[in-house]
Amino acid sequence: MNKIIGYNVYRADGCDERFYGFAKSLAAAKKLTKGRSLEASLYDTARAAGHCGGLEAPDKSHEDGEVAKWFDEYKCAVAVFG
Repeated sequence: MNKIIGYNVYRADGCDERFYGFAKSLAAAKKLTKGRSLEASLYDTARAAGHCGGLEAPDKSHEDGEVAKWFDEYKCAVAVFG
């Protein structure tokens, strides 16, 4: 079984998803929620260019899709396995 290597951090408000970044711990993930985030509509652009305004798109290929921790009503961390 794969082990958790970190967390992708998102803001999920209905259909409006935003990505804050990848963190190696839940404490670091919570800190990311205070910063800038990338709109889901820009994920493909960020992947093609390597970043969009300095922000990277999430790699969802190693997520299980379940929220590991909610930080408030909209901000959460999803486990990434490796």
